[in-house]
Amino acid sequence: MQLVTEGYLDAVDGGRVPVRADTILLHGDNPAAVENARAVRAALVAAGVEIAPLAQVLAARVLS
Repeated sequence: MQLVTEGYLDAVDGGRVPVRADTILLHGDNPAAVENARAVRAALVAAGVEIAPLAQVLAARVLS
């Protein structure tokens, strides 16, 4: 969640790596994939993150 809401990832050495995440990818190769995707979406919405179609995200990125 911090990747999206705060813009960084924790590195293995304890530091922080700044990341701009416009999209996230979820792998669907396990029996809990749909349940996991729903949980991730719910957490993002609860954190105030806007969920948008990929075409809209990419168009906004081109304009910025």
